[in-house]
Amino acid sequence: RLIAATRLANEAGKAVVVYKAGRSDAGRRAAAGHTGALMGERGAYRAAVEQLGWVDVANIEDLLPVANYLARYGAARRMGVISISGGYGGCVADALEETGVITLPTPGQAAVDRMRQDIPTFLSASNPVDVGGTPFRRVGGFANCLDAFVDDPDFDAIAVANTPLVAPWGAEVVSAVLAATERAGKPISVIWPAEIFNAEALATLRKAKVPTFNRIETFTNAVVGAAHVARVRAAPSRLLREGRSGSRAGAPAEIAALDEVESKTVLKSFGLAFPRECFVTADGGLVQAALDIGYPVTLKGIAKGVVHKSDLGLVAVALPDETALLAAAADMRQSANRHRLDFDGFLLAETVKPEAEVILGLALDPEFGPVLTFGAGGILTELMHDAAVRLLPMDDAEIVSMIESCRIATVLKGARGKPPLDIAGLTELIRQVADLAPRLGDAFAGLEINPVGVGRNGVWPLDATVFRSAS
Repeated sequence: RLIAATRLANEAGKAVVVYKAGRSDAGRRAAAGHTGALMGERGAYRAAVEQLGWVDVANIEDLLPVANYLARYGAARRMGVISISGGYGGCVADALEETGVITLPTPGQAAVDRMRQDIPTFLSASNPVDVGGTPFRRVGGFANCLDAFVDDPDFDAIAVANTPLVAPWGAEVVSAVLAATERAGKPISVIWPAEIFNAEALATLRKAKVPTFNRIETFTNAVVGAAHVARVRAAPSRLLREGRSGSRAGAPAEIAALDEVESKTVLKSFGLAFPRECFVTADGGLVQAALDIGYPVTLKGIAKGVVHKSDLGLVAVALPDETALLAAAADMRQSANRHRLDFDGFLLAETVKPEAEVILGLALDPEFGPVLTFGAGGILTELMHDAAVRLLPMDDAEIVSMIESCRIATVLKGARGKPPLDIAGLTELIRQVADLAPRLGDAFAGLEINPVGVGRNGVWPLDATVFRSAS
């Protein structure tokens, strides 16, 4: 319903400001394996913010001032900052630049010349501009400087940064802001802390619907949020365009992992392809299976309830011959006995030598439904913690954007002069996995394919775990 409500708001041209209370432990339980660690506690929520164009606020007190700004103004990325305290103006400027979204252009010469009529030469007439405190106050000087910024075409918006002011100064600031707002045609906001000292002035501004903020962080949240809303509206996600039908949220309380053989059987039934492999229960069968597949081969020990086989010595890669194969099998049996595992047998597969490894995870978030996770895979999964989380459904452009948002994309695109890897094939596999979400049935609780090998001319799912409800 929240997704549907967001779509209605978007169609009406209204922004959605959200404060999320609480964190979901159930969500992490549902995303078992590496996927849960990569998603984190708020991964699905952050994905919703990104894909649905929500403006996320960190404090409940920020809801109304941010919403008030967004109700009046759209994106404004070139900000002029005018202050009565150079120090406070610098704080506002720092916070804006640190967003990576808002820039602070240098004012044009015409604006500088106008401001110099009222600003002493030892104060800044740049951006931010410091009009000086009470000792340097000239009646009408603040209004003149504000007008110079308003008239400068290099600014999309103006931020007035005030410290607590004595009554005459406060009245002059209010008068100048109201007059400038009347004619500006661009956002003028006031950041004014310590409201108790200037409550009357702030009340006058709010009555005139001038956006006012008590905290710098609230202001930056508003202007960055406006830019985010504009970006999402310009290129809406598939989820925002189409919504979602037939998808369920609500993670099962208890889940169970299928072993790799069972998991791959499920995924193969839905059309996913894996390298050649064979499951055998006896050492004698290993030798013949290896001959059928062809050396070098990869050997995995299969035991009930074991997801991360490498940690228990149950994976041996690129075994060159029968001697190495049988030695690896013996080691795995010993490891299974040592760890008291319920050992089922061996999975023998052709050895694939990819140039990069990634992870794909599909989980059911208790609040947001099906969620896909992508990132660096194999042994790097939790070492790099390099992952992107997205709500489903997605289109191909969003899949590519998700890939490019991760550091592993540098390798996939061809690092240090190497040719690029098969990103088109990877995109196709991600689409296949994403499309499984509505098809896996009510017992489905999640899946993880790790690693997925990526080469120059191919993509290979190498290991997989399907999670089902245990209830």
